[in-house]
Amino acid sequence: MMKGELEYNPAIAKAAILTLSASAKSFGDFFPEGSGDGDTTAAPAIWGDAEAFRPRSTST
Repeated sequence: MMKGELEYNPAIAKAAILTLSASAKSFGDFFPEGSGDGDTTAAPAIWGDAEAFRPRSTST
């Protein structure tokens, strides 16, 4: 819709917004404790200060 490739549809727009919101709220769950070990492409700052990262990743 934003690209103009689809007609505006309020139901589809609302579903997309709800999906984005849910994804944003669960973002911090992708970095559970201990998952910084091994082969990771996450920024070192996430693991260096995980206590500060988590609240920022879940704020609304």
